[in-house]
Amino acid sequence: MHNYSYRWRLASCFIACLFVALMACKKETEYRNEPVQALHSFSITAGETILEAAIKDDSLVVYWPWPVLLPETISPVISLAAGASISPASGTAVPLTTGTRYTLKKEDGSEQVYYLKLVNNWPALDTRYIKNTVNSGRGERLNLSGLRYFIGDKEKTSMSLISRINGEETPLNIETITDRTIGGRLPQTLPIDTDYDQGHWVKLVNAGRTLEMKEYIIYIVY
Repeated sequence: MHNYSYRWRLASCFIACLFVALMACKKETEYRNEPVQALHSFSITAGETILEAAIKDDSLVVYWPWPVLLPETISPVISLAAGASISPASGTAVPLTTGTRYTLKKEDGSEQVYYLKLVNNWPALDTRYIKNTVNSGRGERLNLSGLRYFIGDKEKTSMSLISRINGEETPLNIETITDRTIGGRLPQTLPIDTDYDQGHWVKLVNAGRTLEMKEYIIYIVY
């Protein structure tokens, strides 16, 4: 009888300890639950494509595709958890620039700030011209072809000559432009080159990207 009572107390103690351990595990599991993400998605229309921003810490990273032109503003569509709000609100036009700020207010009243980060995935300007020398004259037209990753838009393009002597920049009037070619008029004020070390190279700026063709030399000889 004594042995039975001892075994019963031992079993009861084991069950009680097991119950306490299970409850502790449950509490620990509940404590380690990850918080619900209040900002579900942040999407932007880019041409015919819908871009989804990557939400990383306090950044909304937007990878902008080639060859969609960068607009000045965007109107993101933002999806939030129930009870959350964000400012500026979904659909509001904001500048498409790194640093544009969003303030998210969660259901519990706490706030989190996010910043837009723009990553331009456009390739660098390129050309099939590597080395060349061109003799030309004042008032003549300088034509370049073989351009790659080029946007044929005058409003987003500048063409100029850079002096090999002093680095002075002389803008050219763009007369023709396509997605592969550009033509600009050489000013009448350019000095005549009389030495090999003189001359100019061509500088192109197109949709925020710059190409300096330092080994493509223009000599003004008349």
